[in-house]
Amino acid sequence: MQITKIEQIHATKSIVIVGSDGMFCEMLGRYIEENEKYIVSRLNSIAENASEREFDGYDMMIIHEPSTKSVPWHLLRVGTHKTLKMVIITDHNIWSLVSSYYSKGAHGVILNSMPLNTMINVVRFVMSGEVYAPVEMGLKRRESEVPAKTARGETIAKLVVLGKTNKEICEILNVPMSTVKMDIRILCKKRYARNRTELAVKLAKDTADLDMSA
Repeated sequence: MQITKIEQIHATKSIVIVGSDGMFCEMLGRYIEENEKYIVSRLNSIAENASEREFDGYDMMIIHEPSTKSVPWHLLRVGTHKTLKMVIITDHNIWSLVSSYYSKGAHGVILNSMPLNTMINVVRFVMSGEVYAPVEMGLKRRESEVPAKTARGETIAKLVVLGKTNKEICEILNVPMSTVKMDIRILCKKRYARNRTELAVKLAKDTADLDMSA
């Protein structure tokens, strides 16, 4: 797949795939191009001191099998009016490791064991502005790794009841949008709420039974 300079092409969506496994990245890139018509580029690695300007033309960065220090989190905020979406592809299914990606701002984690069509669905889901977490992670999650009761979760629950938007919650708590969305999803799951409005109603009616209270 030819490396394309995104700034020279007028495309709605553009993705850069980063990883040393050339065969896998090539295959994934072609599959994305064929099914989603996105413009895809590929890099073997990213320098630690890579500047935001280098990636200002991209909508999403997909990193395959990153090492602990190879994820360029400083690039998450690029461009004047948009956020670079970060998706991690990994073999690791340990919740403590995966959750650290989300806490740093990742918008999605894909397991290498997933079929290509599922990976494409995740890319499409994240590109639409959502945050994705694989079901496998929830099944493997242990309370000893990620405590269910967190002060942040309690605070977000109270802000939801007060009618605060995700953007307002981000500003109040000074956390990434992906973190807020993930915590709200956890709250909805624990409260059996189908949407944010239903969650707010349930929390308002029975805050004493809030599962994520400190």
